[in-house]
Amino acid sequence: MPFFMSESEKQERARKKQEEKKKKLEARQKEQENKESLKRERAEQRRLQQERERKRREEEAFRRTPKGMARTAKEKGNIIFRYVEELSTTVGKTEAMVGAFTHGIQTEGTIDSSSVEDIESEGWTLINDNYIFQVTGSVSRDKFLSSGQQEAVSGQLIGIYTFRAVDE
Repeated sequence: MPFFMSESEKQERARKKQEEKKKKLEARQKEQENKESLKRERAEQRRLQQERERKRREEEAFRRTPKGMARTAKEKGNIIFRYVEELSTTVGKTEAMVGAFTHGIQTEGTIDSSSVEDIESEGWTLINDNYIFQVTGSVSRDKFLSSGQQEAVSGQLIGIYTFRAVDE
């Protein structure tokens, strides 16, 4: 590099420095834009993945409902579909020093026809329904001041429904 430069050489050199600075600035801006674009893409991918996962969970939850099980059976080509549902729970209790009867029977749950209606809405018709009481336990004790026993039975009322696929 020469010690003395002419005015035009100085201007040329200044112009080149200015162009280099401008190119570096543009490169930094482009790099920043690329980083931001990449961040936006990743955020969008995460959002889409979360949306897919949410839909998958909703579909799994639906398939566990009576309506979902009926749809699955229909998609498999089943002709008969059986659905078993706990309708209510009864808890029997005994109390000391009370006569020969049982106190404290508690029944929880309600008999609801919405499950049957949901299944029928999926292209099934109810052909049979049965109900059973399944004993889950009992409590007994001697009667107070008399002979014999008193017993309280706990259990579940279960509905068993059989459906036939409706020809479409």
